[in-house]
Amino acid sequence: LTPDASWVAKNKQSLMARIETKREAPDKSHAFLRAFDIFMPRRVQRVLRPAMTMVLVLFVSIAGWAASVSASYSSLPGDLLYNVKIATEKTQIAVAGLVGDTERQSELLSNAAKTRAYEAKALVAQDKFENVDKTLQKSVESLEQAQKKIETVKEKNKETIIVTIAQVAQASDNINETIDDVIADITNEVQDEEATTVVEQLIGVQKDIKETGIEVVEVAVSVIDEETTEEDKEQVEKLVIDAIENIAQDAGQEVEPVEAEEIVEDVLETTASRTPAT
Repeated sequence: LTPDASWVAKNKQSLMARIETKREAPDKSHAFLRAFDIFMPRRVQRVLRPAMTMVLVLFVSIAGWAASVSASYSSLPGDLLYNVKIATEKTQIAVAGLVGDTERQSELLSNAAKTRAYEAKALVAQDKFENVDKTLQKSVESLEQAQKKIETVKEKNKETIIVTIAQVAQASDNINETIDDVIADITNEVQDEEATTVVEQLIGVQKDIKETGIEVVEVAVSVIDEETTEEDKEQVEKLVIDAIENIAQDAGQEVEPVEAEEIVEDVLETTASRTPAT
């Protein structure tokens, strides 16, 4: 076969045009490396390349860790990423301690306590009863640590400690409400020996949580003195009223709001008169 001369010329011209286009198009993927070679002396390159490699490795590691932390937020006890979640919480608490922010530590510990309660509720929803009691015990431990942190700084930071105390007390209330929901979920959906055992454990944990909550309120009352602002006194009054109502509810009794307020006023007046102003 003898191809037509005009056809050969046309295809040759098209092929050459494509080759020229590829030659002119810059290779963007290696543009940085070429610039690095052009503007950086070879001796400097030999020094910087290991450092740049380490920076790149560090960046990739941090990015991977950040992705793992983000993915771990919704993990539950027994999940693959749960240890990452716990490690992140402990790191935040430790950092707050290193900078001397005890109140921030207390806040983080109370948040951790609430998180453990929410995890326990999620475990029950998935019928994973084996880790429920252990998870709630950790909730109690975190709340007790938060209360102890408050004790250590209550005399130093009276101006701000009431806010922190209120946060911990609120955490205690939230955990108790969550445990109530968990108990209701178990008793309504499951009726066997394992469920009964879990409910008994939950009631015991709830008792510990309530006792810690009362201790937190006692700390709030103990810091009241003549220099305490009216706003802080009102905050403490609310904490005491809530505590009285919770105790009465557990005893199967009702306390009228007026009666509770009178008790609070007596408590605060007695405490303020006994506590010397600083």
